[in-house]
Amino acid sequence: MSQSENSYIQPKAAWEKLSKAMLNSTPVYIKGMSSYGKTELIQRFLHGKTFFYYTPQSPDSDKLADFEKHIDLKRKIPLPVVFDDTQFYSDEEKRTKVIWIASRKDVWPIFISRSEMLDWLIPFCTRHEIISIGEKELALNDAQLNDYFISEGIHLSLPVIRNLQNFIDGNPYAMRLAARTLHENPDTSTLISRLSEIFSQFMQHNVTKFWSEDLRDFFIKMSVVDSFSEELAVAVTQNPNARKIINQACNIGNFLIKEGDSYKIRPIPLAGWRHQANKLLSNEEVAVLRQRAALYYEKEDELEKAIFLYSENGDIEGVKNILMKNSAQNPSNGHYAGLTKYYFTLSDKEIENSVILMSGMSMTCSMCFKIEESEKWYNKIKECESSLKGAEKNEARRRIAYLDIALPHRGSGSVLKTMKSIGTLISTKGLELPEFSVTSNLPSIMNGGKDFCNWSLKDRAIARKYGSLLSVVLGRNGKCLVNLALAESFYEKNENDSEMLSFLSKGQLEAELEGNIEMEFVAAVLLIRFYLSSGQTETAELQYTSFERACAEQKAFKLYPNLRALRCRMDLLSANKNAIQVWLEKYAPDENTELIALFRYQYLTKIRCYISMGKLIEAFSLIEKMSWYAKVYERTYLDMECQLLRAIVLFKQNDKKWQKEIKSALEKTRYFSFSRIISQEGSAIHPLLAELQKDYEQKEKAARENAKREGRTFTAPPQTEEQKWLNHVSRLAERMSRIYPEYCTQNVKNHIEFSENALTILHLQMAGLSATKISEITGISFENVRYHIKQNYKKLGAKTKSEAIIAAKEIGLEV
Repeated sequence: MSQSENSYIQPKAAWEKLSKAMLNSTPVYIKGMSSYGKTELIQRFLHGKTFFYYTPQSPDSDKLADFEKHIDLKRKIPLPVVFDDTQFYSDEEKRTKVIWIASRKDVWPIFISRSEMLDWLIPFCTRHEIISIGEKELALNDAQLNDYFISEGIHLSLPVIRNLQNFIDGNPYAMRLAARTLHENPDTSTLISRLSEIFSQFMQHNVTKFWSEDLRDFFIKMSVVDSFSEELAVAVTQNPNARKIINQACNIGNFLIKEGDSYKIRPIPLAGWRHQANKLLSNEEVAVLRQRAALYYEKEDELEKAIFLYSENGDIEGVKNILMKNSAQNPSNGHYAGLTKYYFTLSDKEIENSVILMSGMSMTCSMCFKIEESEKWYNKIKECESSLKGAEKNEARRRIAYLDIALPHRGSGSVLKTMKSIGTLISTKGLELPEFSVTSNLPSIMNGGKDFCNWSLKDRAIARKYGSLLSVVLGRNGKCLVNLALAESFYEKNENDSEMLSFLSKGQLEAELEGNIEMEFVAAVLLIRFYLSSGQTETAELQYTSFERACAEQKAFKLYPNLRALRCRMDLLSANKNAIQVWLEKYAPDENTELIALFRYQYLTKIRCYISMGKLIEAFSLIEKMSWYAKVYERTYLDMECQLLRAIVLFKQNDKKWQKEIKSALEKTRYFSFSRIISQEGSAIHPLLAELQKDYEQKEKAARENAKREGRTFTAPPQTEEQKWLNHVSRLAERMSRIYPEYCTQNVKNHIEFSENALTILHLQMAGLSATKISEITGISFENVRYHIKQNYKKLGAKTKSEAIIAAKEIGLEV
């Protein structure tokens, strides 16, 4: 694993920690998976110094028993002593000797291990201050990877770098292997698979050869999954000693990441074990292991994982059974987003054999914007209903009634009429409907499963007249719906706070008594929005934490994606750019890969993230997609939201069309009296409203001056309804902007990582130097300078040098 001097990339954080530790002879514990350069780091750091090195893995290392022979009594500073591969010190006598040496005042001990803190070293570590260096300090970031490949004459796109990073996780050795592999074959599409094979051999000859047969066998079998719990491990391997083996693995290597009750296998060792599985196990043996895992996942309602394994096994019946089970559920309880692609692998003939599957297909198509396909499957159910009998006929009727209300692409205009007729069937014919999803796991009733903005116009009257009907048709979701819907309507219209909170409290209590976490989500978020709008940020945080805990206790995992998006919206208000970046990278859906209606709350959150980061083109593109969805699917609230966000983006781009957008949005929101949808954008929307107010003031000023010139007495005309509304929402937005001054403004700096060379080149460009001159000054080849300039432009969203300089200044970079 040695490398040439010019190819070594010094991990700065780790180096700084070592330097600090050496000053005070503070013991150091370096931990990380094999090949992260732990030993290489120490060899580089101690180069030219006297030190002793022990490892149970090599007969050529110094011997523990000979330590006293090497002590120089005249030495004035402690002697660096490196204990490598400490996870393999199994002999009690050797462990005792290591601790005795490390405890000496004339020794500076450095422990190197593949695992977290070892049990036998804990007593020593509790008695001494320890400096710990982990993979985070050893790993290379995207910029360092990019610089290394450029130095090797390899130019990779950002997506390729990111894909590689996801696999190697900053591993220096893996990075060098990747460079060598690309020199042999520059095809980046096969890079990961080729690296997987190489690492399989590396693990076999350098890591797992020291393991017991039981341990190797266990992980070869578990490689059919990415992560596992103890229960899943027992189910797959049929080994009742799974817990003991997992604990053993945790003590000898850092290749498992504990996440709650599960263990995630890291990409590199996982790829290695999968290659070994392909060599050592027959196709039939692998299929059996997958089948066991799939059955476990299905039992635990982890249908996406189950269907993947059934699909890998070519088990068509297993796939169909999962889709049948999912189709019987509503979008909030089902797994439609994760199973979408599997629905489209079935033939029409396979789907037509089941009313439930046809219903699921209709719902799936609607959520994927395939409206004609959705209606096709709905009509097929209606066609076959007349020829069915008994239980099958009743099931068809249930599904038709359900889809009449629930299909996303059908607006809410005729929902009340449909509910009346269905209510009659329920009361007179005993029709039992599947459970509805009022919110589709979004934190809103008005803008959840359907759009109910029009109901808000007559909210009290509808509540009085149809409240009982809603409870009958919607089942348990209808019991708390009326109070929560009224609370949300009052909040959006900024009506009496005490009355709004009264309805909200009643609805929240009803949801809790019913054990309806979906409706509790609506109540919790409405409370959080109220606290945030009134400046009670700490109370909002407490409410969020409380509900997050409730979700964990009730294992309401389907709420997590939108709950995380809510967390991101709160971070946007406080301008927590690191948290925003984490959400974007780890949790945000990719609108360029697949657009699914269920993700709309997350897409709208992502638009705001783009705006806060100055990624206005990306924001505009996603707004257009959401705007299309809003219009086609009759989503009035979303349509207004898109108009407001579009106006903000256009304003920031100095595009005068922003005025048309904001005026249209103001007209629509005034019709519904929705002021919160505007004011919640605070400092992002207030400058636009202020400009509109300025226009009114200038017109009045011009009229006043004109009257003065003509010798007339000027009488200000009464304010129009439009002016009154503008002044009202402007006051609310101004208040929000005072509470959260950095929300979606240029003060929230774009989180862009530049390598050292890239940043130097950008600064020199900002100083007015040409690419040729920069190459001469820095010694970087002209080709590499041009490459960095191109990449800098891409990161800054610029096409020209002048645009790049402006963008760089906007994110806080100065010459």
